[in-house]
Formats: sequence, structure tokens, C-alpha cells
Amino acid sequence: GIWFKDAETLAVQEEFLKANRDYFDAALYKAPFDEVTCREINNWVKENTDGMIDGILDEIDPNAVLYLINALSFDAKWAKPYQERSVHEDCIFTKEDGTEQKTTLMYSEENVYLEDEYATGFIKYYKESKYAFVALLPKEGIKVSDYVAMLSADGLHQMLSNAKRTVVNARLPKFKTEYDILLN
Repeated sequence: GIWFKDAETLAVQEEFLKANRDYFDAALYKAPFDEVTCREINNWVKENTDGMIDGILDEIDPNAVLYLINALSFDAKWAKPYQERSVHEDCIFTKEDGTEQKTTLMYSEENVYLEDEYATGFIKYYKESKYAFVALLPKEGIKVSDYVAMLSADGLHQMLSNAKRTVVNARLPKFKTEYDILLN
């Protein structure tokens, strides 16, 4: 979606708007950039992510003259869904710093094992196997942040290429994750 102020504030080229409408199916809105516009943008994001993302703005920046917003969400079913009997509440999870907390663990038997010199993991496929979730656990003595810092695209590709087909008894804590980034 593209929200823009009136022509006095910003002269938006018609070619730009047309290209975004034609190639990206962008919705176009001339807006006053007030609280109503903020609410409309957040409603657009919520609607275009099936309610998974409530909104992205707390207020309209007074210096803003155009908002170009894309919303992306991933919602897929597992190829092998977790069964009710495989979900256990009030399990103990040990965090990196050694402290323990109660959490819900999901148990499963997977078929793809991953390992390199710094981590082990498994692959859990989504329906139709077009996409997959990759879980990696750094080996003893390696901090998650250190592992992430040393992980490269080539290293991950090599690990995935060397995946072994074998039985993996996996326990995964139930979690939710979000990521956002400003691209200005």
C-alpha cells in the first residue's frame, strides 16, 4: 500500500503510482497524514496479514510525506502436525544462562538430521514440502549469539546439503517470533 500527501507537499509521479499498482498490485491512498491515516495503515496491515500483525505505526511521523508499506506473513500447516498427546505443558526448559523456566514442549519424530562442527539440528517440513523449518542448537560451550555471528549462507547451505536421513527425536519449545526492520 502507498499512502501519500497532497501534491503541494510531495509531487508523486503518476508513472510511479501506476507501476506500483500494475506490477505489485499496490493500493494507493491520498491521505492527510493524521491519526485517521495511522489507523487506516494499521488496519490495512492487519487485514493483509490475516490479523497476525495488528499494526506497525504508533503515530505518523510529522516529517513523513509518503508511506510505502508491504506486509508479509507466513502461515502454513505442518506436513506432520503435532498431535495433542505430543504437546506437554509445564516442562522445564534450561536457558543459555543456566536458568530454568516452565514452558510447553512439542515432541516429534523427524526424519532429517543436521550437524556441523558447531551445531546440531533437524528439519521439519510444512505441508507439500515446499517450505521447511530448520531448528539448530549450538553445541555445548557455544553461545547462540556467537553461533549466529559465525553462521554464513555458505555454511548453512553446506549443512543443509549434508543433511542425513535418520530418525530424530525432537523436543521444541512452543514459541512465537516477530521481526521488523525500517528500510529508510
